[in-house]
Amino acid sequence: MAKAEYKEKTMAFFQAVKSLGVDKIFLIQIGNHREFPDRYVPMQEAQEEIAEEMEDVIMTSRLFRTFRDRGLMKDSFHYKQEAYNLVGEEAGARTGEILTKEAGKIEIIIEQVLLMLIGQSPFPWRLAIRFFKGPGKMQLAGITHTCTDFP
Repeated sequence: MAKAEYKEKTMAFFQAVKSLGVDKIFLIQIGNHREFPDRYVPMQEAQEEIAEEMEDVIMTSRLFRTFRDRGLMKDSFHYKQEAYNLVGEEAGARTGEILTKEAGKIEIIIEQVLLMLIGQSPFPWRLAIRFFKGPGKMQLAGITHTCTDFP
């Protein structure tokens, strides 16, 4: 998928999610293909641009893109558990920092879900709704939607 198309579809998807009442989108940047390390670079660049352009989209981790060179992939697309743990620690800590800073300004309600996207390619989307458990800690509440062609 071309960078422009990925960016357009991702932004449209984020707008659709925000229209459902999601206040912030915490984004974990996608990683690399093990055998073709440059395959997802355009999507990584698009994700960076989206996080810069959309005020309520916040990049919480860029670690996945480092794991190919660190030997933390178990196959062409998936990571070893250590890699997922590292990303979870970083994304959880970053999200916790943001929510802690905002706690004095807004009321954080569990029902107002926080969205984190985790995926190696743009489609199918696997959306995981997570909630804040304290500084540096996130807990998976459940997979809420899988689709093959959105929007």
